[in-house]
Amino acid sequence: MALEMFPGLVEDLGLQCLVRVPYKFHNHLRAVCKSWNAVLSSAHFCKERQRHNECEEGIAFLHKRPGDDLEHIIEAIVYYPLEHWWEKLPRIPKEFKLQYTHYHRCVYVSSKRLLVIMGLYNKSDNTEIVLIFDFSSRRWRLGPDVPSRRCSFACAASPSPEGLVYIGGGLNRAYEKGLSPHLVESYVLNLDQNKWYILPRMNADRPQVRCYGAFVDGKFYVVPDHGLSAQIYDPRTHLWRTINIQGRCPYVKEFDNHFIAVSGRFYRIAWKKGWVSVEEFDIANNTSTIIGRFVQMFSVHLCAVRWRDYIFVCAMDIDEYIADYYFFHVEKKRWTCVQMPRGFPTGCYIHELAAVQI
Repeated sequence: MALEMFPGLVEDLGLQCLVRVPYKFHNHLRAVCKSWNAVLSSAHFCKERQRHNECEEGIAFLHKRPGDDLEHIIEAIVYYPLEHWWEKLPRIPKEFKLQYTHYHRCVYVSSKRLLVIMGLYNKSDNTEIVLIFDFSSRRWRLGPDVPSRRCSFACAASPSPEGLVYIGGGLNRAYEKGLSPHLVESYVLNLDQNKWYILPRMNADRPQVRCYGAFVDGKFYVVPDHGLSAQIYDPRTHLWRTINIQGRCPYVKEFDNHFIAVSGRFYRIAWKKGWVSVEEFDIANNTSTIIGRFVQMFSVHLCAVRWRDYIFVCAMDIDEYIADYYFFHVEKKRWTCVQMPRGFPTGCYIHELAAVQI
């Protein structure tokens, strides 16, 4: 097969030529012939790029343009900081019959090259679905429905080869009057089996609402945005435990507080009285320190994600839909304003960010 693609070259040498082509040119390679398209869409090709350290790291944006109807739920783009270019992912098929919501979460599963979006609404059968984009095949597909309708939940992907995505905490979007809206059920999605599995119940005495997830040192962390406690699930023991977190940065109910895990430490990004602050948590010693901040006078909606040893922050004016972008280096404690490449979409409401490796 490789000899047909590269006359005169041995099989492995032809594959290595394709592996080293930058990702931005892969669409051109796919158009050469069906054989090349099949190779670039294969799991083996993905593993070869990882093995030779040829993967490129980007940041996926999920956004919606103001004024779009509910049928056009979201669009997805990926920004590649090192190459300073961006691409628009294929549009989500209308036949999925999805409706726009504010409640979705997004994670990237590196072992499968999959962007997984949870919490979208299927208006035809009143279910919450899982939407998956495969960077190998460049196609969207539906995953199994989320077991319970929830919002503001924690979500994180395990680095395991089978592709596991954990969810926990949050609010029940379908609760009845008189019942608690706080969810203590947690689940894991096995992407190899395309199936959800229920996990042990979380600590009901310390419900986690408006929370964020992270997978650190083989454990799933569910951290609320107020930063007072966290629940940790260990897949090896199948047990939950609760820890307290001492926070210095004030909790702001009206605006987002994002938790990010970088190199085993947790960071919270929050807006308060004209300042966007980064607070570092030392969970082992139950201490925290504000390590960086910058002035942002207008009311903002914050999105943040870890990228390498940086925290990438999007601070968006919630009235004008104008966003500023920054990198914060956690070791050097230094802010860098990012000028996005030419043609990058503006005037959009940005909901979620996810770091990807392609």
